[in-house]
Amino acid sequence: HLAGVPVPENLRSLYRVHSLQPFDVQKFQSHEDDLNQEIRYQDQWFAVAKQLQNAKNQLQGWAVEAYAPNRLNVAEMQTLESSQWMRQMSFPATLYLKTLGVENLKAIQETERFEPLLLTGLKSYAVRDFLQQQEHEQDLVSDLLLDQLPVGKLKEATWQQSMLENSQLNARLAELTQGAPVTQTTHRIWRVEENIMMNIQVPKSSTTLWASVTAASARGNRRVHVWLEYLLWMAYLNLGELDLGHQRVVVCRDATIICAGVSSEQAKVYLAAWMDAWRFGQRQPLVLPANLLLARKPKSLDVLALQNAKDSSSEENWLEHEQGQKTLKLFDKLVEEWEKEPFGESFDIRDNEANRAHRDWSFILQAQDATALLRLSCDRFAYVLYQPIYQYQCLVE
Repeated sequence: HLAGVPVPENLRSLYRVHSLQPFDVQKFQSHEDDLNQEIRYQDQWFAVAKQLQNAKNQLQGWAVEAYAPNRLNVAEMQTLESSQWMRQMSFPATLYLKTLGVENLKAIQETERFEPLLLTGLKSYAVRDFLQQQEHEQDLVSDLLLDQLPVGKLKEATWQQSMLENSQLNARLAELTQGAPVTQTTHRIWRVEENIMMNIQVPKSSTTLWASVTAASARGNRRVHVWLEYLLWMAYLNLGELDLGHQRVVVCRDATIICAGVSSEQAKVYLAAWMDAWRFGQRQPLVLPANLLLARKPKSLDVLALQNAKDSSSEENWLEHEQGQKTLKLFDKLVEEWEKEPFGESFDIRDNEANRAHRDWSFILQAQDATALLRLSCDRFAYVLYQPIYQYQCLVE
């Protein structure tokens, strides 16, 4: 027998019995007569086995201490991509995960087994966005979208609806800008701080009106994106305290975003505050999602209503404490939206950036008080970052 296996003596040299190491029980037992001196795993795996036997199923917070990446302490020149930076500031969970080098993978989506009869909201947006980027004939563009449009008679109806929505966006732009076309843009490398360069997008030629059209809706993350574009543009122009009536106009699917009234010096001050928040968000979670701070007012009355009203001062949204700190007057409504349960939601709440159940927030804030971190971030950054948006940005529905 060779390790319990019957083997003829004359064939013993041809056999090699491989154990189920490192999980073979025999590998955890020592034998004095073991002449082969095989590797034993009783030491290497003892700690693992002990931990499994005594597991208490207690999840420990993995980001309870401030993270200090080495590269942030090195006085080297950094180059940022403005579009990525704006996305990170509108949804800071991506900023923290990016700094840690962690990617929170989503579940794999199965391929549709049947041809869709109607397009989902995301696919409808993809068609509208594609139309905005094209300057070809309608028939040619329709052929390019054959793989996205539904089949049969509904294909023609969906195509006509997408074309109608696209023409309505362009008509709204023409009405607001007295017929001015979409502003052509270019990229420039601009020094934001001493050691930070940023690749920004600005109008190609000198103008006081930067107008564009997007197929997206005017949600909070879009409003922050447009606001930061406007600040970067004004700071790049470097006009000092002069206010020459520069406007940033973006026609969205459901509203038009207009930014105006900020001088170049003001823009630099506001950008410095966003850069401070960016550095903070790299070291610890910055719980300040734009879709929560700039929530749109629905039709119901008991809702979050933080956007500025035309007949009131934007300062009315804030309360000033004895220490001079300003906090949101409707913070309790903010918490209700942040802690909302998924019951009755029309879409997966794990995709809602304004809710703590979002897959990224729940991953980062596991075993921590998500509401307390929201309050901490709001007390420190909400006023300095979002008060100028309430004051200098308006929505035209």
